[in-house]
Amino acid sequence: MKVLITTSSFGKYDETPLKKLQSGGFEIVINPFGHTLSKEETLKLYTPDIEGVIAGIEDISRDVIFRAESLKVISRCGIGLDNIDMKAAKSRNIKIFSTPAPIIDAVAELTAGLILCCLRGISTADNNIRRNIWKKSMGSLLRGKTLGIVGLGNIGKRLVELMSGFNLKFLAYDRQKDKDFTEKFGV
Repeated sequence: MKVLITTSSFGKYDETPLKKLQSGGFEIVINPFGHTLSKEETLKLYTPDIEGVIAGIEDISRDVIFRAESLKVISRCGIGLDNIDMKAAKSRNIKIFSTPAPIIDAVAELTAGLILCCLRGISTADNNIRRNIWKKSMGSLLRGKTLGIVGLGNIGKRLVELMSGFNLKFLAYDRQKDKDFTEKFGV
C-alpha cells in the first residue's frame, strides 16, 4: 500500500510513526516541498496509485480525490475536516479520520502561552537579553481583560477553560451554540 504524507512535520522530530508504517509494509511518499501544498503541488502528489493519505491542511478537492484513483483512506493530521471535499470522498467510499483529542490541549496551551508572551513582552525581552541589551519594559496584566475567540469548537472551549482563572471577560462567536458551556463560563 502506498501512503502519501503531506504534513511537513510528520515524523520530523520522531521517526517512530514512519518506521511503524514501513515495518507494516507501507511504501511512504513524503511531501518533498516542506510546506503546505498548493493546489498544483497537491494534484502532483495525489497520484492514481496513492491508497492512503496522512493529510495536512492542503485543499483536498473533488479533482484531487478523483485523481487519486486508488485512494481508500484520508487521515487528517489535525481536527478540522473542512479542507476535504466530503461529498466527493463519500461518493468514492473513502474513509476519513482525524487526529484524536490530545491535539486539543496542545493547541489551546500554545495559544494561551502566546497570549501571555505577547501581553507580557516575553519574546522581546528574551531577544534583547540575548543581544546584551538590558532594556526594562513593562508588560500588561491579563487579569480583567477581554479575550475574543472566533470558534468555540473543542480548541476554543479548552482555551476558555485554561484562561478562566485569569478573571477575563470572554467574547466568542461560533455558528453552533453550546448553551451549557456558554452559561458555565459566561461566554
